[in-house]
Amino acid sequence: VLDDAGKAVKNYNIGAGTTNNIGELMLTLGNNGTAQLRVPHGYQLTVEETANGLYATKYVWNDEEEQTGNIFGETPVPVFQNSTLAFTNTRKMAEVTVTKDLDDPLTDSGTFAFAGSLTDAGTDVTNQIADLGNFDITVSQNTGSKVFSLPVGAIVTITETEYDAYTTVMPDSLTVSETAADNQLVFTNTRKTKTVTVSKTLNDPLKSETVAFTFNATLLNTNSGTPVGDYILAEGITTGSEGQASFTLSPVSGGEAVVQVLTVPYDATLTITENPLTETIGDVTVEAYETRVDENEGLSKTISGIKADHTVAFINTRKTVDLTVSKTVTGGFGDYTKSFNFTIEVPDAAAGTEFSYSGTGSGVLKLNADKKADFYLKHNETIVITGLPLGTYVTVTEDKENYTFIVPDTASSGMQQYSILENGASFVLTDNASLTFTNNLEPVAPTGVRTTIFPFVIMLVFGLILGGGLYYGKRRKGGEE
Repeated sequence: VLDDAGKAVKNYNIGAGTTNNIGELMLTLGNNGTAQLRVPHGYQLTVEETANGLYATKYVWNDEEEQTGNIFGETPVPVFQNSTLAFTNTRKMAEVTVTKDLDDPLTDSGTFAFAGSLTDAGTDVTNQIADLGNFDITVSQNTGSKVFSLPVGAIVTITETEYDAYTTVMPDSLTVSETAADNQLVFTNTRKTKTVTVSKTLNDPLKSETVAFTFNATLLNTNSGTPVGDYILAEGITTGSEGQASFTLSPVSGGEAVVQVLTVPYDATLTITENPLTETIGDVTVEAYETRVDENEGLSKTISGIKADHTVAFINTRKTVDLTVSKTVTGGFGDYTKSFNFTIEVPDAAAGTEFSYSGTGSGVLKLNADKKADFYLKHNETIVITGLPLGTYVTVTEDKENYTFIVPDTASSGMQQYSILENGASFVLTDNASLTFTNNLEPVAPTGVRTTIFPFVIMLVFGLILGGGLYYGKRRKGGEE
């Protein structure tokens, strides 16, 4: 308060209190509070409300226009009549943006649930803000947001509902600032991943080096069935536009399984398919291996809606074939009851390997240190040897003794690289095959030549001698009479 000369009015009771020695008086007013001042006519007045950063302050002097600010009378105003000075404080508001970012190879959209709370000076005022309690944010093209107008200085806390498919980075609580750029709450949801470990084991008696097997991996969105492209399953293994990628596993026969670990999005569908491995033997091409996936025959395994780590075990075993060996004896002097000694040699197999057989009798043939095993056959007997590796080289020979030995001039179905030996045949097995040994033994004529008509000659001569004797005897008897 200043007098009409502009000097401070000290120690003057103006009704609501007494001015101090610099002419000031402190007032405290609550909401809708008033104070009445007695100001001498013509004295000058300045009223300043202590600034509060949480509020925007305006005032009205009498019937004049509303002014913005917290100081009435920065240039002191003389008072000539009963007057009214009204201050209005409005809580400042500022925009708070809640943003949802989505890092998800399976989808770029979705709706996510949130809950918000607001405290001011320790008091929960959540229910005073529309939609703040529980709200959703819809994400499109990997992002979405919702904007709230909140009181400056209040503390806002936003939490997101937890989802099994995602890890979520949540921001801390935020004290609302007047600057909207500072009021950013960003949530990032990243789809979880799981691992699929593909293992490969090889059982192949014909291979001592590594064998390379190629696989295709197809990654799909389980819900839509659409391919997931440009996704890194492992270092150097990235899906293309059709959701496919390839990789190679190279095991050693009889060795430990080799593995490839693939990382896949949570709840995706993955199909692993092995490409059949073929071998060309002679003029035929064969699929060399029987493949089992997790104990089931086949080349492929699909895991739908992956929510846990998985292991897929591929086991390749070289296919096996059967060899049928038959025995036939011919000739007048052939011994149809004789057991002939045969030898099978399988040089690619290990000593001690056993092969089952059936037909005339049954049992096993066990290879000795020379990779050989013996068996015996009589006339019209047959042996079926099973479990011979596809593509293996086999030699079958016979102790033919003094018999003439015959095997077919051409290979049977299932044989390649067929070669006739002095006492047998050698070949590579590409399928089930058969081989017949024919042994012939004929009588020996005085010329030293075996012939099939000698018995008939003997009978004819004997018949002639007998007939001539009878005729001579009859004529002699008739002469005596």
